[in-house]
Amino acid sequence: MYHVDLRSGVHAARAFNLAAGELEVRFLAPMRAGHPFKYEDLEWNPSETRMTVYEAERLRPDQIGLGRGWATVEKTGTDVTAQVRASAPLASTEPDASEEPNPLRDRLIGRLAAGPVTLPEIIAFAADLAPDAGMEAHAGASAQVIWELLRSGSVQLSASGR
Repeated sequence: MYHVDLRSGVHAARAFNLAAGELEVRFLAPMRAGHPFKYEDLEWNPSETRMTVYEAERLRPDQIGLGRGWATVEKTGTDVTAQVRASAPLASTEPDASEEPNPLRDRLIGRLAAGPVTLPEIIAFAADLAPDAGMEAHAGASAQVIWELLRSGSVQLSASGR
């Protein structure tokens, strides 16, 4: 798994648990090409952005919450920024078939078969699966799964919020 830290002026953002293809498409390809890209509602200009990439184990939601994620990545991972920035594309843009199972994603997909789901319901699923984690971790895990499914085209977000 890859983890990214972006810095530009006063702006900072981090992305955790990225497969090689996702890292390539979302961050590396635009940086190499010098094309601005959007992440977390900000536009990042490659000439003004410092990007750090670590390779480390997948982080659980409770390991990311409360700002602990990046410290964990730095302790347990390897800085591969120079290698991935200079190399050819890491992988195809197809989803990573070796990706670890995600119980929240699997539960959400199963529930979606029965009809639309609201955000509070998804957060409740996360709370059921990780009762010891805090609300921030539940919301973070929910957001991550929702974005994964939206990016893959597996789900659609409707105007009613369901």
